Amino acid sequence: MKIGVFVPIGNNGWLISTHAPQYMPTFELNKAIVQKAEHYGFDFALSMIKLRGFGGKTEFWDHNLESFTLMAGLAAVTSRIQ
Repeated sequence: MKIGVFVPIGNNGWLISTHAPQYMPTFELNKAIVQKAEHYGFDFALSMIKLRGFGGKTEFWDHNLESFTLMAGLAAVTSRIQ
């Protein structure tokens, strides 16, 4: 069995909330996550593709990184993880 990690390309990850800590997705955040996953033996990193957020008060996924470019950049800073 292979174990992987979803990388957070959208703002605030998977939480639709105004009370949870808010954050914006960055290359540096995703780089740190994928490098830690590789260090701990994870096999792959997976990114969703989100072209448009949900809007509203939470701005859920209104701010996203572009998946293909992000994953190419992450491949350049890792050695084993797929």
